[in-house]
Amino acid sequence: TNIQGTMNVIRAATEVGVARVLVVSSDKAVEPVNLYGVTKCAAECYAVQSNSYAWPRGTRIGVVRYGNVLGSRGSVIGVWREQLQRGLPLTITDPGMTRFILTLSQAAAFCLAALADMEGGEIFVPRLPAAKIAALALAFGREAGLDDVPTVTTSLRPGSEKLHEALLTREEPTRTWWDGTRMIVLPSHHSWREKWEVPIWQRVEKPYSSDAPDKWLSVEELIEMLKEVP
Repeated sequence: TNIQGTMNVIRAATEVGVARVLVVSSDKAVEPVNLYGVTKCAAECYAVQSNSYAWPRGTRIGVVRYGNVLGSRGSVIGVWREQLQRGLPLTITDPGMTRFILTLSQAAAFCLAALADMEGGEIFVPRLPAAKIAALALAFGREAGLDDVPTVTTSLRPGSEKLHEALLTREEPTRTWWDGTRMIVLPSHHSWREKWEVPIWQRVEKPYSSDAPDKWLSVEELIEMLKEVP
């Protein structure tokens, strides 16, 4: 799905003259530690470089990359809800684990903005607040009406689960700029454009990971975000 599916959609869009295609990626594509992350990274690379043949034909392809959407399929919120209903403690892999957090409406708005603004070949990355998983569990319990919710630490899952997420690699800041609302990663090679420079005064200076975010979400802020989860 991640590799062949992305290729099929982009090729089909180019053949029928779709003007813009946006590939939704994730933090797992950044310095991947397992095969799933590698497939996400491959999808990004193919999407960016497909502009070499799609762009001259009128189809522009861009990518968005962001963190955890609260309440999305596979979200820990669904797991915790089931555990709460069964009277079980909430499972936490590691209390110190951190994650970038955003709501479904924030993710949708970010995608629509990227779709409208992209020129073809960019990876759009939001600057997101982060939270420790222990704080999210506390907020989940309080939002459910519990002053105290039991938890159990299970340790990291097999398959190279990351303790912290990253939205930029250690190499990407050299070609990433900040436009005031988001980070934009430019391709290292862009045959479809002669010139594409990163504005020096807006250049991103370092990688971006959830253990050193711009902002930590408080329990109260997490509770408000959880209220948006269906």
